[in-house]
Amino acid sequence: MEHLKNRVKNWFILWVSYLKGGFLGFLKAIYYLVSVLLDIIFSIFFLFEKGKSLKQEPKRILIVKIDQLGDVLLSTTLITAIKKKYPDAVIDYVVQESSLPVLKGNKGVSSIYTYYDISLLLRALLSGRKKLHTSMWEIFKENIGTLKTLRNNEYDVVINTRHSPPSSNILWKLIKPEVLISFDVSQRNFLADITVPYDIYNEEWKNLHKLLLPLGIKKEVLGSHFFNIAESVGTIVDTYIVITPTTFGNNRGWGIDKWRALVKEISKSGIHVYLAGVKNQEEKLNMIAHDINTVSVLTQLSIPELARLLLDAQYVIGIESFPTHLSIILKKQTYCLIDCKNFYLPTYSKRGLVRFKSMIPLVSHVIICDIRSNTVDDIIKKIHENSSNK
Repeated sequence: MEHLKNRVKNWFILWVSYLKGGFLGFLKAIYYLVSVLLDIIFSIFFLFEKGKSLKQEPKRILIVKIDQLGDVLLSTTLITAIKKKYPDAVIDYVVQESSLPVLKGNKGVSSIYTYYDISLLLRALLSGRKKLHTSMWEIFKENIGTLKTLRNNEYDVVINTRHSPPSSNILWKLIKPEVLISFDVSQRNFLADITVPYDIYNEEWKNLHKLLLPLGIKKEVLGSHFFNIAESVGTIVDTYIVITPTTFGNNRGWGIDKWRALVKEISKSGIHVYLAGVKNQEEKLNMIAHDINTVSVLTQLSIPELARLLLDAQYVIGIESFPTHLSIILKKQTYCLIDCKNFYLPTYSKRGLVRFKSMIPLVSHVIICDIRSNTVDDIIKKIHENSSNK
């Protein structure tokens, strides 16, 4: 009964979050409502198949993480935990093509496969994050080829790590693993052999670790890693900080004026500031950097170069985005500017209806700055306090 109560609660919160997203959000809410109703109806007919468990120690495991860069990066904590329990297990990943650099160099991963989720692909195209270099027909054929390969691999365990749409278990059931594990709120959850409760109010990496409970892995330790680091980033000054003030969402950070004020205050100390982003964010970054001599804009960095830039920085300031997630996983002192009302973050946000959820892990080297309550002076004060405590 408690399991069903948790599932309904999370479904309701996710549904209401879509309703708050304007006309497109309304359409998502209708789709999601129909999807949930189908899941509830079919769950009744599939109840007799539940309770399946592993017959032996898993030899081959597939982690499904068709998601954004930061989500894939965070999910690498599963590799560390699985390898500690089952050192001889072969771990494969299936991700979007754009996520390949996140996993490159990780010796815990044997093979990486790519799959293009159409809804995520369209979202990336519309936001300008991605350009289509091939036809949809070619993408369809590649997807079919990937699924055939995965099916031939005969996995003991497939772990579907996504909880919100698109998170359907249909494809991963079709590749015929011995056991399919997913969250209880994933789409077509009735197809999973084992479902684990998703807690919308928990840190995301801790939710991911719940997916390992059926494998007998109970200890929760953030073990995410990134190994694909460039040796250098061209001509860079010796002492600097990095600020990543832009993302593709307009609801994640400050306006240009506040960012300029923060950069000016930091620049008074004489330290060099690198504003990092991607090419189509260059105009905004240049507006922030305008007429400030100790500021440079970098928008042509590869992911390995970005990692090197962050790793060698004195500290990093950023919003909820991949560069900030990467800085945290690289164990850099990171000041994360986040709207704790729009993005739910445990201990910093009030429990209630959640429109968006923060992926930020609450570890010791992360300093949370709520942009609704923290001014530029507040953030400068936090920087000075943490510098003096080193």
